[in-house]
Amino acid sequence: MTRPSQSKSPAAGGFLIAIGLTVGAVLGMTRGNALLWLLAGALAGIAAAIAVWLIDRQR
Repeated sequence: MTRPSQSKSPAAGGFLIAIGLTVGAVLGMTRGNALLWLLAGALAGIAAAIAVWLIDRQR
Protein backbone atom coordinates (compact mmCIF):
# COMPACT_ATOMS: atom_id res chain seq x y z
CA MET A 1 0.00 0.00 0.00
CA THR A 2 1.27 3.45 -0.83
CA ARG A 3 0.52 6.53 1.14
CA PRO A 4 -0.93 9.57 -0.57
CA SER A 5 1.65 12.31 -0.70
CA GLN A 6 0.78 15.40 1.28
CA SER A 7 3.02 18.14 0.03
CA LYS A 8 1.42 21.04 1.86
CA SER A 9 1.82 21.59 5.55
CA PRO A 10 -1.01 23.34 7.39
CA ALA A 11 -0.34 26.68 9.02
CA ALA A 12 -0.85 26.97 12.76
CA GLY A 13 -2.85 29.91 14.09
CA GLY A 14 -2.73 29.02 17.79
CA PHE A 15 0.40 31.11 18.18
CA LEU A 16 -1.58 34.18 17.16
CA ILE A 17 -4.16 33.53 19.88
CA ALA A 18 -1.41 33.20 22.49
CA ILE A 19 0.27 36.42 21.33
CA GLY A 20 -3.08 38.25 21.39
CA LEU A 21 -3.75 37.12 24.95
CA THR A 22 -0.26 38.06 26.10
CA VAL A 23 -0.28 41.49 24.47
CA GLY A 24 -3.81 42.13 25.75
CA ALA A 25 -2.84 41.20 29.30
CA VAL A 26 0.25 43.43 29.27
CA LEU A 27 -1.66 46.37 27.82
CA GLY A 28 -4.44 45.82 30.33
CA MET A 29 -2.05 45.82 33.27
CA THR A 30 -0.42 49.05 32.11
CA ARG A 31 -3.73 50.79 31.43
CA GLY A 32 -5.60 49.61 34.52
CA ASN A 33 -8.30 47.48 32.89
CA ALA A 34 -6.81 44.02 32.47
CA LEU A 35 -9.98 42.07 31.70
CA LEU A 36 -11.14 44.37 28.91
CA TRP A 37 -7.76 44.34 27.18
CA LEU A 38 -7.35 40.59 27.72
CA LEU A 39 -10.66 39.99 25.96
CA ALA A 40 -9.74 42.42 23.19
CA GLY A 41 -6.43 40.61 22.70
CA ALA A 42 -8.18 37.25 22.67
CA LEU A 43 -10.66 38.43 20.05
CA ALA A 44 -7.90 39.88 17.90
CA GLY A 45 -5.89 36.65 18.17
CA ILE A 46 -8.91 34.50 17.34
CA ALA A 47 -9.74 36.70 14.35
CA ALA A 48 -6.16 36.41 13.09
CA ALA A 49 -6.17 32.63 13.60
CA ILE A 50 -9.42 32.31 11.65
CA ALA A 51 -7.93 34.43 8.86
CA VAL A 52 -4.86 32.15 8.74
CA TRP A 53 -7.11 29.08 8.68
CA LEU A 54 -9.23 30.46 5.84
CA ILE A 55 -6.20 31.45 3.78
CA ASP A 56 -4.56 28.08 4.42
CA ARG A 57 -7.75 26.29 3.44
CA GLN A 58 -7.74 27.96 0.03
CA ARG A 59 -4.17 26.84 -0.73
